Amino acid sequence: VGALSSCSCSTVEDLPITISSKQSYTLKVRVKSPSYAGDFSGRITVLLDDSSLPSVVLTFKGRAI
Repeated sequence: VGALSSCSCSTVEDLPITISSKQSYTLKVRVKSPSYAGDFSGRITVLLDDSSLPSVVLTFKGRAI
């Protein structure tokens, strides 16, 4: 499993990894906004080694204060 981010403001930690069938894993997404306050959103594309499901798109949103 690997991942791509829609912007440089977010990263997924601890990838690539191998997840066995029927196993679960919690993705840790880090969002950086040192000088930005307000609403934000982004997209993480998780790349899978499965021909029937090669990728999954996860969306996130939040508010920096």
